[in-house]
Amino acid sequence: MRNITEKIVHHRAITLSIILVLIGLTTFFIPKIKSDMQIENFMSEKTHMVQGSNFLRKNFGGNDYIFVDLVAKGDNSFRDFYFNRSIRDISMYAKNYSIVSQITNIGDVVANLTKGFIGIAYVPGSNYAMEQNYMLIEGSEGIDQILSSEKNEAISQIMVNTKSFSDVKVLEKSLKDFIDKNIMKNYKIEDFDIENPQHVKAYGNEIKQFVISRGGEYDDAILDVMINAKSQEIDALIKDIDTKTLFNMFNNYLEYNEENQIDYDTFSNLINGNSVDEYISEYYDYFLYDYEPNLRATYAKKKLETLNTNLSEKHLEELSQYVNDEQVPVEKGNNILEVRVTGIPVLTNKVNDMVFDNQKESMMLAYVLVFILFAIQMHSIILGLLALIPITLTIIVNFGIMGLTGISLNAATVTIASITIGTGIDYTIHYLSRFKKEYRESNDKFKAAVRTSATSGRAIVINSLAVILGFATFIFSEIGMLKQFGILTATAMIVAPFLTLTIFPILMTLLSEKLLKKFSKESIIKQKLKKREEVA
Repeated sequence: MRNITEKIVHHRAITLSIILVLIGLTTFFIPKIKSDMQIENFMSEKTHMVQGSNFLRKNFGGNDYIFVDLVAKGDNSFRDFYFNRSIRDISMYAKNYSIVSQITNIGDVVANLTKGFIGIAYVPGSNYAMEQNYMLIEGSEGIDQILSSEKNEAISQIMVNTKSFSDVKVLEKSLKDFIDKNIMKNYKIEDFDIENPQHVKAYGNEIKQFVISRGGEYDDAILDVMINAKSQEIDALIKDIDTKTLFNMFNNYLEYNEENQIDYDTFSNLINGNSVDEYISEYYDYFLYDYEPNLRATYAKKKLETLNTNLSEKHLEELSQYVNDEQVPVEKGNNILEVRVTGIPVLTNKVNDMVFDNQKESMMLAYVLVFILFAIQMHSIILGLLALIPITLTIIVNFGIMGLTGISLNAATVTIASITIGTGIDYTIHYLSRFKKEYRESNDKFKAAVRTSATSGRAIVINSLAVILGFATFIFSEIGMLKQFGILTATAMIVAPFLTLTIFPILMTLLSEKLLKKFSKESIIKQKLKKREEVA
């Protein structure tokens, strides 16, 4: 230790440069650290827990649920069409994330029921239509798992793959952002008046909510298409619908009414105003009346396809049905909608955040207390700050190693920083206490540094070896989290004494004699005792 320290203090620039380069290299890997609190990721593939989770992921697409809970309050009801559209839109938005597999919610049940009537799954834009749907839904087997009519409450069950809790956290945050930005919490339902600007704005908000939830790109041109499709007379509107499409729709209508179908030429004469069978003309008038909602939706879909919406064919079909909305949800009313995102993965992430926050607070508190104690002991704020350098660098190196080796930040490894402060400070106290004594006796900072390493330095090395061997036993654990903890703690106990015995000799020999004398002077009590001995 004596020989090594002599070389260190006489080649301070080279030694310090090497240390700073090594620390700089490890610092580069710190941003690559990932947090992972999923216990099964740290357990053997042979355990029943891991095998069960893998089976669920492989065969069912996930192994846990996130729940989106919607509660209707005030004048609101779970039968409200905006309530049902909102829970469906939130669920659709969740499907944009790869960790999501199956989703079950009441909005989808309503949409699928509507599909049985019109062939397209969507939630009708009218509370009158919703009442009819719920007459068929309520009391159905299994519906009570996603709907509580007594509490006016419904949930969306979102099955997720919890292999990575950080991905679950991203999903949770995205869902909350979508809800905060798009879902109205206070509103009122009014009959749609296309001449009312407030209604048109509310209608646009609904369409925007739909498009964003399906991963599309919203533009005001979409609203213009829908308003145009809604406001035009049916005779003018069908002129923009493909003739063959219209021909097939009319023949289907004839077939449904058990009438003979017509050929294309007859149909062409019919729509062009040429003379045709009066019976057919009368049926065509009935067709336009009965099929008006479908015709408006067909027209809207055709126009929407010309826009850059980034929506799938299926979603364009559903959006085009919004042209038949009879009511709109207008902001600020007595219909209250409360939305919460919850579930075991969400709660687990909350606990993880609390662990991280508490560790950060305890680490900062430890830093402050250590600084205060050293500043008092060394009679200098500057020396108090310098005493923290080896500990701080050790923590930086440890986090760099975590990023380099892929060791995650978890409930065990998050404590490393606090442990490093607690154990690393021992080496600092040993070194500085001895250096103070050696400098007071020799009055030479170079000799004091060498003698300190030769005496307390030896004790520091032996102490660190004992601590390393103690923590190294965790490396043999079958639980990966504890194994990582053992590796990092042992590494910290190697780095901390190394930096103490290299950084401090350099720092001490760089300080001015005036500051060192202030640091090394004896306490007032010892000075008084010496004076008494001299007098005696």
